[in-house]
Amino acid sequence: MYSTRRNGTHPCIVLLSIWFSFCMDISFGDIQFSLPEELQPGTFVGNIENIFGLRVTNLSDRRFRLVSGDSKQNLFTTFENGSIFVHERIDREAMCGIKMPCYINMKMIMDNPLELYSIKLEIQDVNDNAPVFNVNDLHLNIMESVSVGTKFTLQVAQDPDVGSNGLQSYRLSPSSYFSLDIQTSSDNVKVPQLVIENHLDREHESVHHLSLMAVDSGQPERSGSVIITINILDSNDNPPKCSQSTYKASLMENDPAGTLIIQLNATDVDEGTNGAVEYSFSSHTPDKIRSLFEIQPRTGEIRLKGQLDFGDVAVYQFHVQATDKGLSALSDFCEVLIEITDVNNNKPTIILNSFSSPVGESAPRGTVVALISVTDRDSGVNAKVSCTIPDNIPFVLRAVEDYYILETTNPLDRESVASYNVTITATDSGIPPLSSETFVFVEVADVNDNPPQFTEASYRCFIAENNSPGERLCQVTAIDPDLAENGNVIYSVVEHQVQGASVFSYVSVDSEKGKVCARAIFDYEKIKAFKLQIVAKDLGNPSLSSTAELIITIIDQNDNSPTFLYPPASVGNVPIEMIPRSAEAGFLVTKVITVDEDSGQNAWLSYQLLQSTDSLFDIDKQTGEIRIVRSISARDNSKQKLVVEVKDNGVPRRSATVTIGILLYDNFPQVLPDFEQTVENKDQMISNRNMVLIIIVAGISFLFLGVLVIFITVSCCRTFNFNSFSCPFDCCVDDLGSYKLKIPGPADCALQNNLVEIIDNGTLLHEYQYMAFLGQVSPGKKVILKNPSLEHTANIGPGCGTQIQLTTENETKSEDRVCNNALK
Repeated sequence: MYSTRRNGTHPCIVLLSIWFSFCMDISFGDIQFSLPEELQPGTFVGNIENIFGLRVTNLSDRRFRLVSGDSKQNLFTTFENGSIFVHERIDREAMCGIKMPCYINMKMIMDNPLELYSIKLEIQDVNDNAPVFNVNDLHLNIMESVSVGTKFTLQVAQDPDVGSNGLQSYRLSPSSYFSLDIQTSSDNVKVPQLVIENHLDREHESVHHLSLMAVDSGQPERSGSVIITINILDSNDNPPKCSQSTYKASLMENDPAGTLIIQLNATDVDEGTNGAVEYSFSSHTPDKIRSLFEIQPRTGEIRLKGQLDFGDVAVYQFHVQATDKGLSALSDFCEVLIEITDVNNNKPTIILNSFSSPVGESAPRGTVVALISVTDRDSGVNAKVSCTIPDNIPFVLRAVEDYYILETTNPLDRESVASYNVTITATDSGIPPLSSETFVFVEVADVNDNPPQFTEASYRCFIAENNSPGERLCQVTAIDPDLAENGNVIYSVVEHQVQGASVFSYVSVDSEKGKVCARAIFDYEKIKAFKLQIVAKDLGNPSLSSTAELIITIIDQNDNSPTFLYPPASVGNVPIEMIPRSAEAGFLVTKVITVDEDSGQNAWLSYQLLQSTDSLFDIDKQTGEIRIVRSISARDNSKQKLVVEVKDNGVPRRSATVTIGILLYDNFPQVLPDFEQTVENKDQMISNRNMVLIIIVAGISFLFLGVLVIFITVSCCRTFNFNSFSCPFDCCVDDLGSYKLKIPGPADCALQNNLVEIIDNGTLLHEYQYMAFLGQVSPGKKVILKNPSLEHTANIGPGCGTQIQLTTENETKSEDRVCNNALK
């Protein structure tokens, strides 16, 4: 009928030509069929029409279903074609252990009219487990004096499968000294025993290595093995012997911890320590057994250690090892069977198999609301259960075989009572009786008479500019107290224009969750806030809706750098400020003016000087005013370069710089020089200091020699008659330059003491005015400036310090020069 899965054929199903065989008892309506274990969920089992003779088209109308006797749902059906599939993986070993046969009780239920069939599903074992030993290595110590034919009980392998799939035999690797004998215990357990075939000689061979294999008879055959290491020892050649191969005892499941269950007895004919016996669990005893029972090593008493539960395991089976204390310890094994007697210590369990809610106000009397089953882990009379509900509600609980049906007794009225919380009480027949309760909440169906209501009339959310498209803005929530589709709310945005664009180009809303997300990248400098309307509409018929206002505010980010308004920061152009050298500390040079398109702290600006040629200037961090910090000295460079940086207070901080040229002047020049070509940076000036120091030392030496020459010259000139016109002019003045300023008298050398030279290396610049201050010069005298190409004459005023102005044909600027030599 089936056997093909989506990715292949199940190995267990290949072995079956027909997936089940069943027989039907006409008188009791019971159905019995079998199914192999280990079928995976979703495996096709068969068709309802072929099995039960039911029309597939009636299944949905009659609410056909298969219900397991326990809380697990092993099979399920589809109403489209009536196919039966495996719902959960079936593991026979987990359900029944070694119990044979293994049955699962199920019910087939159909409504309208109600029909119930009892189904007994037999789970067939498949060879899905190999025999296993709980240890990989088994060590035996055997005295060399042991006689031929002596048997040593080996560890028993465990195979949870049953029948031919269970453990069948053992095999021992070939050996000339040892063979294998298999004994069957009273409970049909095959126990391997190692048999000595030849006399052992420790001096000849002290260690023997064997392999013990446990095999079953399944298809395919499965096996497990353990390595046996046999150490040949001297003396102590008699192992302990248990008085019984199997010990049996019984316990009430409510017996307290410490209860004596049984006392083992093993004897050893050896003497001394070789005959002293200690008792212990065998090495393969599960941890569950060790946690429930304990063995006194010396006395062999087995006592209860933990709390028992008949619902978990009815019989506990394990092996006890009796070992002597000889140098080569010998052991014997015996089996212990402990049966658990049930007591009424488990409350009934209420299972809600089906439930219909809400129930319409117009539902007729007898409408089925719920199908309930009750189980009790106890047995016998302790598992007999009855169910009841309160009397003051419009429901009744009717028993049908192993089920209870909760149905209405009167029409329901939602305007009077909107819902019912039905308490179902299950009580067993034990002494004393135990009971449990469950609650079934039955709602009465309503009409769509409530529109969705927003939790707030107006929502406000904030988002930083330069966001990512898809970023969540906020969550709007509308609550509808109606039920089902009448209470399901969907959200939408009302179409309108925001700055000439559709609101849908800015935001979107999740129709189910009400999550509002950005669809565009916002720019605070373009849009700072906007509003929109959110609509919440239910899915009732007719649909009801409500609206709420959403205000979205854009938060500014520091995404704009400061901009200089004054002085303008343009490439290739350096603004120049003129400062007189007479300016004092605190003199306002200029004020930089900047602007930042951001707002808040992102637009809080501060200023600093990144570069200043002579550290002559400082800037106010807040106002941007540049002032002189000290008096200007003659050593300060006439041309200064300032680099001003402005920073905002955003995160991260943004900045901008501007370069300002400063020109120090004595007299304001009429034409500004090329600032960029003549500015010396501060690093270059520092690197030239050594050269300047050398020049200063040389200058001081020349100055000393000059003073000495002047002193000699003045002394020489005073010996002459200054009233005569025959002054030896060459004695007074040397031709030190290409230009000479003479004060002529009646003759060329009429007034030698009024002779002043203006020395300039190179050619005079025609675009400047030259001024000279002389010492005591008689009024009316003239100053003649001789040049190979031109000669200028100027009148001389009275007294030393008289100002002489020489003007060229192309005069455009003026410059003051002070006479450094005054003739006496």
